[in-house]
Amino acid sequence: MAKTDELEKVDAFLHQWFDGGAVFMDLHAQLYYALVPGSAAWRWNDRDFPGVECLRSDNYLGVPAIRLTKPKGRAYWCRPMDSPGDLCFVDEVEELVRHGRAARAEGGSQ
Repeated sequence: MAKTDELEKVDAFLHQWFDGGAVFMDLHAQLYYALVPGSAAWRWNDRDFPGVECLRSDNYLGVPAIRLTKPKGRAYWCRPMDSPGDLCFVDEVEELVRHGRAARAEGGSQ
């Protein structure tokens, strides 16, 4: 895992972790959003992974302007899209969440 709270280092980790796709962070809420296809099936429930959810097509999610790629303001792209429609693979998102939760349970950094 990234083993740091330094945003630049977390961003570098996310670039290495994902094979494509886009991730942005809401700096005020301290939440990361990995963009996945709308047809993605999230296999976990809130009981197993509290606070982790997959927003469905009936949700609205505001995203930062594409030029916002530095950690300042309200939100920024920590892993911008390489091209239009470049989305994260659901399996990679799930694996990242699983590993992150395990590291936090062991007392590691997020």
